[in-house]
Amino acid sequence: MADLSKFIISLASGVLPAILWLWFWLKEDKKHPEPKRKIIIAFLAGMVAVILVLPLEKAIYSFLGPTVTLVTILSWAGAEELLKFLGAYFSSFYKNRDYDEPIDSIIYLISSALGFSALENTLFLTNLVNSEQITQSIMSGNMRFIGATLLHTVSSATIGFFMSLSFY
Repeated sequence: MADLSKFIISLASGVLPAILWLWFWLKEDKKHPEPKRKIIIAFLAGMVAVILVLPLEKAIYSFLGPTVTLVTILSWAGAEELLKFLGAYFSSFYKNRDYDEPIDSIIYLISSALGFSALENTLFLTNLVNSEQITQSIMSGNMRFIGATLLHTVSSATIGFFMSLSFY
């Protein structure tokens, strides 16, 4: 398989499930839907967060040592959540006049989380597709669609929920 076609397969396998989740969550904001442009920007900011968090996670790993401990995992998770939040905050709802109801913080943070998940899944699946482990990449893609993508969504939605509580 050519390298470009492998990359396209990985990209489609990583991004399409995230877009499916995003479509599902945007259905929850029917009264005053957010501008699609802002949603796309939050999604792309989540993708940029992956690029920024990888060196940060590598530094955390180097600092805490080669043994992966609970502290290492919590540090990685904290770095990911912080960068997803900052991406959504500065790209979509900081000084945004469309940020007019409590659900908006949840929508923007979920959009950012799904962008993060899309690129993370793409990078994860790229290794499997490049080694031509097609069956394993399909199984892993399905598990990441349910597991990792949902975990990113729930964790960001939780932060958005608590922001919503302080909306009024």
